[in-house]
Amino acid sequence: MTIAVLGPGGVGGLLAGALDRAGSEVVVVARESTAEVIARQGVSVQSVIFGDFVAHPRALARLEEPVWALIVATKARGLEAALQRIAVEPEIVLPLLNGLDHLAVLRERFAPPSVLAGSIRVEADRPRPGAVVHTSRFLLVSMASAYPAAQPAMQSLADALVQAQVPVKIGDSEAQVMWSKLVRLNALACVTSRDCALSWWGRSRRPPRSPSPREHRMWMRRRRSPSWTRRMRRSEALCSATSPPGANRSSTRSPDRCCARRHATASPVRRLSG
Repeated sequence: MTIAVLGPGGVGGLLAGALDRAGSEVVVVARESTAEVIARQGVSVQSVIFGDFVAHPRALARLEEPVWALIVATKARGLEAALQRIAVEPEIVLPLLNGLDHLAVLRERFAPPSVLAGSIRVEADRPRPGAVVHTSRFLLVSMASAYPAAQPAMQSLADALVQAQVPVKIGDSEAQVMWSKLVRLNALACVTSRDCALSWWGRSRRPPRSPSPREHRMWMRRRRSPSWTRRMRRSEALCSATSPPGANRSSTRSPDRCCARRHATASPVRRLSG
């Protein structure tokens, strides 16, 4: 059974490499330039889980041969353009994109029962075409389907991934699979964006890089402005109000320490991609 991977980036390249190394028949579908690189050099994977290896799946710019499964790992904004490279109807389609809108797009393009709800939690990057760097031990593929007819194919795809040492969780519902990662990403975005703001406005007494004299004057003038003071007070109040029960809130003058305590008492969250 052939498994096609559309979009061999950080996510798609990692899965294609793992499946190929485990003995599955894999074909990657990518832009002409990327397909040429992979056909010539293979997919180089550096992973804290799988180790360092080079996989040699077949690479095509357009998929016209029958395949059993299609893993869609493109960016959401490039999904419609990427789907033009697929000229066949796979038995099962597993999308691993962020967001929710892509599910409707795929079910318009393919038979609705064949399209699973899917997500992946992983930290992987593609520094250049044909190369994947997987830097975190956290890896989980989640999938679910509201169509009973899709259950056997979904289980077979999950078994193929597990054989490739990729952990898989089959969810109870599509909503659980789609929203669990979205909620996690939204919360992470809020935390990290506020941390960046507090680190810049509250903790650092100097800009994080060597500024020009003009930039330094502007930065110091901004720190003395009333609007900066109001923003800092609002941020400190928010940090204090949202601290966990029982946390010592007397250190809200130092937003960095307050946020650090919140993170220490919360569940560990790693940066997610793909």
